[in-house]
Amino acid sequence: RRERRADRAQRAAAAAAAREVPGPKDRAHAPLPLKVKLLAATAATVVVLAILVFAGWLATRGVFFVGTNKDGLVTVYRGLPWELPGGLNLYEKYFVSGVPASEVPAARRKVLLNHQLRSRGDVRSLVADLELGKLSP
Repeated sequence: RRERRADRAQRAAAAAAAREVPGPKDRAHAPLPLKVKLLAATAATVVVLAILVFAGWLATRGVFFVGTNKDGLVTVYRGLPWELPGGLNLYEKYFVSGVPASEVPAARRKVLLNHQLRSRGDVRSLVADLELGKLSP
């Protein structure tokens, strides 16, 4: 009888231990709550998107194109020749030459003002040649 009582006492103690709240060691292996997982995924996504946007913006700082401003002067722009909805331009005015686009021969104007992406050195030499009258029609 004593053995049965001891056996029952052990089983009761084991069952009580199983019902206890897990300790810190047990929680380390428990899965994270859904809210924590969603918050971590959202934060990671925001960080990755911010890095991509910054890298894209940085990349546009090194490309230029030639166009005309509102006064019809040949102008060098930095960035991409696109406008996003809401009037957000992906370019900014970099340099305004003193040459009106109307003075550039039509055949040359079509090639010059086609918004082709160029390097800074290419754009500088192109506009300098235009201002000095070195460009052939």
